[in-house]
Amino acid sequence: MHQRQQNQTTDQPSPKSKPSTDLIVIEPLQQSTFPVYLAYSKQHNKHVVMKTFPYLEENIHPTFLNELLFCNLSHPNIITILEARSNMKGSCDGKVVKMSYLLLELAPFGDFHNLIAGTSCFTKNEKLVRTYFHQLIEGLEYLHNQGITHMDLSLGNLLLGDEYILKITDFNLSTSANGTRVYTGGRGTKNFRAPEVKEGTCRNPKAADIYSAGIILFSLLTKSLPILEDSQVQEFRIPQYLSEEFKGLFFKMVEKIPENRISLAEIKQNKWYRGEIYSKEELKSFMEKQQIQSYLDN
Repeated sequence: MHQRQQNQTTDQPSPKSKPSTDLIVIEPLQQSTFPVYLAYSKQHNKHVVMKTFPYLEENIHPTFLNELLFCNLSHPNIITILEARSNMKGSCDGKVVKMSYLLLELAPFGDFHNLIAGTSCFTKNEKLVRTYFHQLIEGLEYLHNQGITHMDLSLGNLLLGDEYILKITDFNLSTSANGTRVYTGGRGTKNFRAPEVKEGTCRNPKAADIYSAGIILFSLLTKSLPILEDSQVQEFRIPQYLSEEFKGLFFKMVEKIPENRISLAEIKQNKWYRGEIYSKEELKSFMEKQQIQSYLDN
């Protein structure tokens, strides 16, 4: 999400170089429905990510209002929202438009989708994968304890922050409803979403998050997806080298029936989960040796 892109389309709002007196926009990071920019905040005295939301006619975009619900989250494995502003000015096709924006902490090492595509440090490395899976589960447990379900967990929505710590980001589709409410939001990310999310019949958002976390776990260790939605063969493809303990946990997370999926508490008691992990210092040392910054620069 936070990697740089050189080309900028003309049909999306671009913030002026100084949307406020303390903020300097540097360059685009991602062009999408809600364009993202690298900026420098004098107030926070550091580089930040600026996520913009164009107004719908004269109204604040509802997605921005939804993300405001998550501004007060505070956890090491959740991206920090530093501030939010509305009724700002930007340019689109030479016209001045209204927009809102969020300032987020910058994750300097990009997202996990590009990370596993560009490096081999995760493949078959159970200790490293387990370390980051712990961080994902800790962040997800925090969200669920706050009554929040993410509903769009994928490798692209996991960032690698300072000290090489995993950060969950992008709350566009998240809900603060409890698990008994029928979820009526978006349809998640293809190949990572639970079947019931794809079909629009999700009634257990927490179980849907666990399914997506299971797909992420598999992808980290194998550098591949266990199942493709568009494939005619709707069976999980499992490499022979995966341990029985790993497969046991994975299959419990991706049970087709949501109510049969393993819970977060049960995941944390699972034998594979309780295996060896890196300490914070060991993780930093290992990741520094992978020369990830060189990969990003290329």
